[in-house]
Formats: sequence, structure tokens, C-alpha cells
Amino acid sequence: MLTSGRYLVDGSATARLTDPEVAGAIRPLLDAGQVATCGVVELTLLGRVRDPRLRVEVATTRAAALQWLETTDGDLRRALEIQRLLGESGQYGVGWHAMVVAAVAERHGVCVLHSDASLDLVAKCTGQELRWVGTDDRDAR
Repeated sequence: MLTSGRYLVDGSATARLTDPEVAGAIRPLLDAGQVATCGVVELTLLGRVRDPRLRVEVATTRAAALQWLETTDGDLRRALEIQRLLGESGQYGVGWHAMVVAAVAERHGVCVLHSDASLDLVAKCTGQELRWVGTDDRDAR
């Protein structure tokens, strides 16, 4: 189990909450009030919900359960810097979502819980704390 601090749970990990290993890592943090989200994560997750009533329900539940980490123009500028650093290291396939989530988490001093190999590439450039949750199948890709 993860301990201390707050955690921004990326959509990649949220989408895998039916996996017992992912749920086992995240649920205790939810119960302890240590889980946060941000605008990019919410836009991504809620954009996948097709039923308008279900979308309202999901958005309301998430707003009540998760801390909100504000996204600023400074975070977007940091994401651009991360994009430059990735390019300098020959990494061009990282999506903007991962860079902005990392920038928000970095500024707020929180660890990102994720299941997205792109975030691992970002962490190599930023040096920030990110933790993979669930079965680590990165080598199987």
C-alpha cells in the first residue's frame, strides 16, 4: 500500500479500477481522502461517458470524493518545457495529456498514480515521483 501525501490519479489508472491490484492501491487512498484529480483527467474521463444522466452522476460523485488540483497557464508552459525535454531525448510520441497531468502534479507536489508508459517517459525528464499501479505489463508491449 502507498503511504503519506496526496496522489493525483491519472485516467489510465482510473480506467483500470476493476483490476483488483489497482483497486487495492487506490481504494485505501480514496477512503483516506488523499486522492486528487485535475481538469485534464476529468475532461478525459467524462468525455468517455455517453449517457448524459450517467455523466452528471459520475461528475458529481468524483467532485465529492476527490480533491481538485487547479491547472494554470504555468502548468501549460511547464508541459511545453517537458515536451522540449522529451524531444531533446528523442521522445516524440508522448501525448499532451501526460505532460499537463505531470506538470499539475509537479506544481502541487503530489505523486501521480498511473498505468501509462508515457508518464514514465515524462518522469525521466522531470525527476518527479510517479507510481505505476496494477500489473506492470510495460515489458509485454
